[in-house]
Amino acid sequence: MKGLRIHGFGFVVKSLLTAGAQTVQSAPLFSMVVQTTLDRLAKKSPIQMKCFERTVRAKTMEMFRLHWQAGGHWRTICSTSRQYSTRTLIGVNKAGLVGSLFSANVVTAEDIAFCLSMLLEDPHFDRLCAIHALLVYADDRLCKQRNLPAIIRLKENLRVVNPLTGLYLWAPVPHSLAIMQDILYTIEGWMAVQVHKREQCRDLIESYSTQKPPLNVGPRMRAGGMRN
Repeated sequence: MKGLRIHGFGFVVKSLLTAGAQTVQSAPLFSMVVQTTLDRLAKKSPIQMKCFERTVRAKTMEMFRLHWQAGGHWRTICSTSRQYSTRTLIGVNKAGLVGSLFSANVVTAEDIAFCLSMLLEDPHFDRLCAIHALLVYADDRLCKQRNLPAIIRLKENLRVVNPLTGLYLWAPVPHSLAIMQDILYTIEGWMAVQVHKREQCRDLIESYSTQKPPLNVGPRMRAGGMRN
């Protein structure tokens, strides 16, 4: 909190994002720090809390876009470039951060749809890994009815087959196929969870609507019954 007062939201968020992108395992920790900060700010100033939340969301999306856009940073350090190194995984870690912040209710489903559409622009192993990391740290709310179009589009893209080789464009080799299958299994699991939640909600509504309303008891009845 002292850092926020001294440096401002922008500097602190940028520092947190840099630290959070060092390993993919950092994503939950990063989201926990963000959530704790939001909770503390909410008690002190709801306006500051909203400002911090907007800053985290904006800086996260900017970080993701700069790395994964066409001609972005990922091209120079991707796994098929000459500069392949541990820095190659930073883009995957950034995708994990986005998914984790969705689970923390900072990044929206619309933001996730934007990130997925950007990753789907170019079939590449690194981008497949980024999609996987993003979904690993997200949750089943991405498969709510209103969010399904982006997820269905993702599934359709991943299942495109190269007509010349008969192999998946996104998974022409065994290790990429394993990652793709895990993504699809995750989505199918989320869809099943959402179906179950909708059924539970429907059952609850039906149960509530079929309950008989309590009889209205007048003051004379409460006083000891009706008098002749």
